[in-house]
Amino acid sequence: MAIPKLALIPAAQGDKFYSLLPSDGLGDFTFTRGSSATRINAQGLIETVSDTSSRLNYDLLNGKVDSCPHYILEPSSTNLITYSEDFSNSIWIKSNASITANQIVSPDGGLNADLLTSSSGSSLHSVNNNTSQTVTVGDNITLSVFAKKGTYSIIQLTSSTFYSIYANFDLENGVVGSYSSTNASIENLGNDWYRCSFTDTVIGTANSRIQINIVENLQSIRNSNFDAVGNETVYLWGAMVENKTFKTSYIPTTTTIITRAAETATDSGDSELFNDSQGVLYIESKSFDNTIALNRKIVLGDGTLSNGVEFSYQTTTNKIQFIIRAGGSISLGIETTAFDVTEFTKIAIQYKLNEGKVFVNGNQIGATYTNIVSPTINRLDLKFGSGFNFEGKVKEIRVYNEALTDVELASLTTI
Repeated sequence: MAIPKLALIPAAQGDKFYSLLPSDGLGDFTFTRGSSATRINAQGLIETVSDTSSRLNYDLLNGKVDSCPHYILEPSSTNLITYSEDFSNSIWIKSNASITANQIVSPDGGLNADLLTSSSGSSLHSVNNNTSQTVTVGDNITLSVFAKKGTYSIIQLTSSTFYSIYANFDLENGVVGSYSSTNASIENLGNDWYRCSFTDTVIGTANSRIQINIVENLQSIRNSNFDAVGNETVYLWGAMVENKTFKTSYIPTTTTIITRAAETATDSGDSELFNDSQGVLYIESKSFDNTIALNRKIVLGDGTLSNGVEFSYQTTTNKIQFIIRAGGSISLGIETTAFDVTEFTKIAIQYKLNEGKVFVNGNQIGATYTNIVSPTINRLDLKFGSGFNFEGKVKEIRVYNEALTDVELASLTTI
């Protein structure tokens, strides 16, 4: 197989997305984010990076660190509660329960996770954040918290002001119980820590509060009484409320709410590096969610809306769309059937005069052999125009300056 002219294989973080090829740095992407952010490092710990640093992120798969990292590009998001790690603060209201601060090592490696202990008796046993940040009817809201079993393992996430929304979680077996929401998930972070989260729609104007209850079982209804002995405990750290359809990377807060700025990676390469007449754009990536359309784009083109070899997640339909634009006209338009866009996918788009092909996960999903006009290509951007930034995880990008055979395209994209 030909050697790519550009190869981005995430291996370092800094003020760019660094490309392995070409070695002179011409293929590096300009990176921007106007705030600090957190990532999961190679030891599986959550750590903060500066506002000028890209994020080399390591997924945790069933509690184990994935040795193959990826770059992460997230939209802006705000943690709408204060004192996200300090459950002993008075902003957290305790109901038939108590908090003991700094009792165990948290997911960031510090001795700063708190212990929630129920009182005895039949009642609601909870801790509720009293931060006041208004959300409105119809807003999507995502609640999340990092939790670990103590002497007990069943918790419920809800809110004192979001009416009927809730979800139950088992910190022993890592499973989700009954829930009211459109989705609920529990993510294994290793060392018996889980990140519990769920998303729902606000059905009444309310303040953006999160409440954690110790409940009897996975089928417990919202805010149900639990006849506790009085020594039921769980560990808590890192609570978040976001005006989002999915949870994002952890945003720590203290005295004020905090916003993480949106990220972009743009302007890799030039007209000397890329070939207008023929080539292949290869990508291995995934989307964060499957609810928002038309804002997950990677484009090999000229930075305008007129020219480009383009791929985008059509996430409201769980499809991927592929387009070749030249001189403002679309000469190739292909999309996949529905599948899970939140899983890593290998994609190749081949272009040359009167031939456009698309391969996904080892299979050709479409081709056109007429009216394909080569676009002007002098840069690679993880965005398209204004408002269509790529949002997701990127494991690899390659650009070949020549067409590949079908066998090569299938091999390149096989999972």
